[in-house]
Amino acid sequence: MSYEITRKDRLCYNFVKMQDKFGRQQFDFAPDTYILPNEFHDFHAAFQKIKQTEPKRNTWIVKPANSS
Repeated sequence: MSYEITRKDRLCYNFVKMQDKFGRQQFDFAPDTYILPNEFHDFHAAFQKIKQTEPKRNTWIVKPANSS
């Protein structure tokens, strides 16, 4: 069971499920998260949008899903 919250990719997946179920406004404390390479196009679109509108906010953390 702890697997679902200790793995970064599963934590993201579960946040999205909760946002879908209860509304994004209830779970807006987590940053946008993308699982690469599967969601690369979504990530790239978000990156480009923020780059154009808020370049100083365009900072991302990249971490492997199953590592520290």
